[in-house]
Order: sequence, then C-alpha cells, then structure tokens
Amino acid sequence: MSSVKNQRWRIATGMLISILLMFIVLRNINFYDIYISFKTANYYYFIPLFIIPVLNFAIRSLRWRTLFELSPLPGNKNLFIAMTIGYLANNILPARTGEFVRVWMLAKYESISSSTVLATVVLERLIELVITVFLLYGVVIFFPLPETIRKTGLILGIMGVFCLFILFSLNKWRYFYQQITKNVMVFLPNVLLDKILFAFDHFVNGINSLKNLKNASSFCLYSAIIWILEILSLWFVAKAFNLNLSPAASLFILLSIGLGTIIPSSPGYIGTYEFFAISALKAINLTGNNAIAFVFVMHALTFLFPIFLGFVCLFISGQSLISIQMETEKNVSNN
Repeated sequence: MSSVKNQRWRIATGMLISILLMFIVLRNINFYDIYISFKTANYYYFIPLFIIPVLNFAIRSLRWRTLFELSPLPGNKNLFIAMTIGYLANNILPARTGEFVRVWMLAKYESISSSTVLATVVLERLIELVITVFLLYGVVIFFPLPETIRKTGLILGIMGVFCLFILFSLNKWRYFYQQITKNVMVFLPNVLLDKILFAFDHFVNGINSLKNLKNASSFCLYSAIIWILEILSLWFVAKAFNLNLSPAASLFILLSIGLGTIIPSSPGYIGTYEFFAISALKAINLTGNNAIAFVFVMHALTFLFPIFLGFVCLFISGQSLISIQMETEKNVSNN
C-alpha cells in the first residue's frame, strides 16, 4: 500500500515540476512568431531523421549486449524489441516504467533472471550518467560559456571521477561495500535486505563484463556512435530552422537536456526538456523564435519516433502495452 502511495507522490511531483517548467517556458512566447518559424523552415533536412533513430536504437541494443556475462548472449532481435518498447513505455507511462518494461520483456523472451537484466540496465544508466558528466566537463573547458556554467561543469567533473572510482572498485572491495549496505539498511526486514544484496551481486557481475577489453572497447565505441547520431539529429533540425550549431554547441545542448531530464517529470519529459534546452541555447547566445521552434521540434521528434518504433515492435512481439504493464507491475511487486 505504501509503495502505491509513494508512486502516486512521484507521479504527482513529476507532473507538478513539468507544469511549472512549461509555464516558465511558454509565458513570454509569441505563438504567431513561432508559427512563422515553422512555416519558413526547410523540412528537407528532416529526411535523414527517418533513419537515424532506427540506427540509434540498434546501436543502443548492441551496447546493452556488452553488459551481459552470459553464454549464450541475449539475441539482438529481443534486445532491440525490449529496448524500443521500454522507451515507448517511458514516453507514455508514468514514473518512468520503461526500464522495468524492458527488464521484464528481455527476461521473459531470453529466460534470464530479472535481477540479472535489471543489473545491466542500472549499470548502463549509471555509466551513461558518468559519460554525460565527463563530456560536459570537457565542453565547459574547451567551449566559451558563462562562468557559473563552467564552475558547475568542473564540480560535475569531480563528481564523475568519484562515481567512476566507486563503480570500478565495487568488485575489488565487494565485501566492504556489502557490509556498508548491511549497516546502513539494518532496519529493513531480512527478506528485503537479502534481495538488495542479491541485486548488488548481479550489478557487480555486470561491471565485471566491462573488465573484458573487447566488451569495454565495444561499449565505448557504441557510446561514441550514439552520441554522433544524437549530434547529427540535432544538427539537421537546427539547419532546418537556419541555426548554425557547431558540434561542441550541439553536444552542450544534448548534455544539458540529458542532465535536466534526470529530475522527476511527466511522461515524455514535457517541460523539463524544453526548459533545459532553451536554457542551454541562451547560454550560447542563441535566442529568438527559430531557437524556440527548434526545441519544440527536437522534443517532438525524440518523443514520437520511440513511440512509433515501440508500437511497431509491440506488433512484432504480439503483445499489448496494457498486458506488458500489468505483467511488469506484478513482476516488480513479486521481487
């Protein structure tokens, strides 16, 4: 009962934050001028955007595969389907259910323990966050930005180094971290504490997969390709609205959006995406109606393409989103 109440509070908090940030974004906008920006945009630049998202998800699926220490490894098709349906769920269901959806789907179709799959998803997200922080650190050093943003980037860089140290010391000092976990969570029932320690072991095993030089280099290569595809998407949309964005500026905008969407929000990151994207554009002196229209279109594309691909994969899998959500909630409550 308390978990349901907590989830409702998270949903309500996310919705409230989204409404507040969207109000801040929209309060001074002249919608007629935005309409003119849409009318005069060069939509031929959108043609590559029908291919890039598919490539992006394919590469993300291959990268996810490198985090498994299993034989045989999960199939590429099932990884792709689970990944896209998970992103679909994140965009239209509350409380970012998509991560649990893709865990449940891959665990079901590959007959893998849910705990093992969940550990790879958590590890993937943590490494993504660390990479984002390091990239932001690099951008603030080499790109002219306001002093407050530079200081924030430097602080985040130090935090990123600390997180990286913790991640890759988990296996060496596994017993030490287990003891800390037990001491901190001593108030929990033994059954729940055992499940947490069990999940911790799976998580550390996932990190061990990156000690394999081939896996680690593959993960880094796939991550680089993903960022290049994201920058290309941003660049094409910017060109459609006659905005000149350098690769460094595009990367800075993407990093700002990525960090901003960590905070609670409504499904699809409505409000948070717009607020942090427009704030990043202002930081590099890009303002005006074309800049705002560019942000709205970028968000629409990053929102709609995963939904389209997710529904295609739902059709291929023969599942319905409602049944998947119900099975996922049942699986989470049982574990």
